[in-house]
Amino acid sequence: MNTRLVSAPVTGTFAKRLMIILWAICGLIAIALFQHDQSLSDPDSAWGTMALQLLGPGFLGLMMAGLLAANMSTIAAQTMAVSALFTRNIFKPLYPDSSQLTLVLIGRVAIVVFLACGIVAAAAMNDVYAVLQLMLTVNVPFGAAVLLIFFWRKLTVAAVWSAVAVSALVNVIAPALLPNVIPSLRDAPALVREVSLPDGGTSALYFESVVRSDAEDPQSPRRGQGRLHLELYSLSAVGYPVEELNASTRNATRYIFNGIFPFIVLFLVSLFTKVPERIRVDRFFGKMKTPVGASPALEEKAMADTYAAPNRFDDTKLFPKSAWEFTKWNKTDSVGFIVCVGIAFIILGVLWLILQMAKN
Repeated sequence: MNTRLVSAPVTGTFAKRLMIILWAICGLIAIALFQHDQSLSDPDSAWGTMALQLLGPGFLGLMMAGLLAANMSTIAAQTMAVSALFTRNIFKPLYPDSSQLTLVLIGRVAIVVFLACGIVAAAAMNDVYAVLQLMLTVNVPFGAAVLLIFFWRKLTVAAVWSAVAVSALVNVIAPALLPNVIPSLRDAPALVREVSLPDGGTSALYFESVVRSDAEDPQSPRRGQGRLHLELYSLSAVGYPVEELNASTRNATRYIFNGIFPFIVLFLVSLFTKVPERIRVDRFFGKMKTPVGASPALEEKAMADTYAAPNRFDDTKLFPKSAWEFTKWNKTDSVGFIVCVGIAFIILGVLWLILQMAKN
């Protein structure tokens, strides 16, 4: 693959890491400003309060314009992409005789609907941490499917749809909706369990918190509040001792489950469903391995050669005659990897120095 195809994503990824360091600096400033009697009741208001206190009218407006511009461009691109995916992959197959005018109209309507869904979702979020949790969880099945698309020949369409649907149900929809649809779950003894803390207190195991159903009666039944951690309950059901983990490890275990579960679904469903047509798979991986040409004419010729012999790059496979498409590294790959690792250590070093300066 031509290095131009990967240089932009790599550069963008490292640029984002630098932005995270700058955000960390803002967090350190907030910690220094809002201490003791100046502390904030809601940590999520730290950024807004800092902006009001530290920025003048002109700079405050400039910051708002920058934030709006950055978010609007990102949301516009994402919404257009989602609208196109819906129009081409869902609406078009259901209505194959639709005209281009109809598809454009449906795409525009889809943009409005998706933006409205985003507004509703944002209004329903209680804090920034809840937003981050949702983003991390929702994106996992799509990331798992995209990863396997590029490396595993036996991945099927049914497996991708199943992984997205089942993962969304188990990791997002059911934990949030089940306790509201079936209120008795909040009172189920098996779900309102608590574990002891070293300081003598208790911590909820399967809910965000557990309280007494009657706050005035310490003997009243316990009731779960917040999200039902279905991941932890599923692990407990198969014998994993989640009750022996501390609070931070249980939280990390939830994300590990969310990360592994889609891959399990993808592998299992792919083994029992029809694989894609062989020629389509061969041409797809052949195209992925065809270097970008120096000119359109050379690129067309390279692609013509690939379509004529889709397996002409099989000698580069790390595991020959297998369904896995990992390729052997060449000099460019090795140098690029070493450089990326070096840059990553430099970024971590910069962050470490900043933290040391803040500590002193």
